[in-house]
Amino acid sequence: MALLGLAVLALCALLPARGSSNALDCCLRTSAMPIPARIVLRYEEQLALEGCPVEATVFLTVRSRRLCAPPHLHWVRHLREKLDRRHGGKRWSV
Repeated sequence: MALLGLAVLALCALLPARGSSNALDCCLRTSAMPIPARIVLRYEEQLALEGCPVEATVFLTVRSRRLCAPPHLHWVRHLREKLDRRHGGKRWSV
């Protein structure tokens, strides 16, 4: 029985905590500097409820960079709408 308990503890130590695999993909801060629409391919919403520290709109650029912006800003909402029209509402998964 002790061996079984030890095996369970070892297994739990090896498994990632819930949400920790996504933590590396989270924006830790955002920038209010506008992003030119011509360099953006897609976007994804980052929600604090999903384990990330801040709410953000994450834009993927043509050079595969992830740029994080505050979702409440006017230019961010406008760029999301433009991308939705361009891609028919398709987004990418972070």
